[in-house]
Amino acid sequence: MPLRLRMDTVLAKAKKAGDGSVFAVARRIGVNHTTLGRLSKGQSEPSLQTLWTLRRVYGIPMDDLVYERPALPPEEQPRTRRNSRGRKQPVRS
Repeated sequence: MPLRLRMDTVLAKAKKAGDGSVFAVARRIGVNHTTLGRLSKGQSEPSLQTLWTLRRVYGIPMDDLVYERPALPPEEQPRTRRNSRGRKQPVRS
């Protein structure tokens, strides 16, 4: 099953450590803030390196960093197509 980052848990621990924003967390763990945004929205899965760094920096147990989200059946998955820049876009009905 796909994994999703528990951003609420990360931000709660980060605030206690003095990092009160997604930007501060991203800077501290060495990733772009847009990456954290995609992880929190479930648009991508966190890498083991990112999880390990969050665990090390903020002392969050691995089990508390992620949760499983069930995959949508094919008929419920959003339809997308690639635009001229190669990025995925939703298909409008």
